Amino acid sequence: MIYFIIRYSVARTTFSFTLPLLLLLGCLFPAYGQTQLTFGLYPFPPDITQNQHGECEGPAVAQLKKLFLFSEQPLKILCVTPARLYKLFANGKVDMLLNIASTKALQGQSVIVKPQFHYINLAFATNKAMAEQKTVSAIRGYNYEGQREVLEQRGYEFVELKNGVDALELFALGRVAHHIGYIQHKEMLNFHDTKHLKLDQIEFNSLELIPTYIHISKKSPHLETINAYLTQLISQKHCQNLYNC
Repeated sequence: MIYFIIRYSVARTTFSFTLPLLLLLGCLFPAYGQTQLTFGLYPFPPDITQNQHGECEGPAVAQLKKLFLFSEQPLKILCVTPARLYKLFANGKVDMLLNIASTKALQGQSVIVKPQFHYINLAFATNKAMAEQKTVSAIRGYNYEGQREVLEQRGYEFVELKNGVDALELFALGRVAHHIGYIQHKEMLNFHDTKHLKLDQIEFNSLELIPTYIHISKKSPHLETINAYLTQLISQKHCQNLYNC
């Protein structure tokens, strides 16, 4: 084995030690396999929540980390707003994200991994005391599987928010009459306090179950590596969905 002698001085005293060549090279030039894969997310309760440090966590985050447990490249979770995430994804600065297939901002920009990750429930909630009014809170730019256009044709006026958490909060505080969003079940609207609407004050209608998918950015330098890794994993484990894979 080849060794290098390293010398350095502190307070006019010279120290020396030896390092194996391979270890020295490893310190100076990290292995290519250690390049991080970046998965972009935004808060999407209850599957994805944001803690006090601004980090995304929750069952979906835990499952994504599990999926990439044996990847040569470690997985980094980036927690940002939807608008910022889509820009980073389009430029390949974020390798992957989790979304439905029909999101307009992602059209032509991603390779979709199948099967689906899981299903989310598109729902329409109404404040019973304001049922005749036509204000709806929603995420800015979301089409909601064509439901936005249908509601606009019926005279509904959309109040746009940057994310689903803020849109739901506006409705729960009674500042708009309706909310459209991805809500798994009515019990998620139980806020357990006095400033928000109570469950018995809300009419809840499920509109559609929609599959979500892992999207890989076409600009990602790791596109082929990620796709090959997930394809092999899905094949070996016979995954029917990636949430339970």
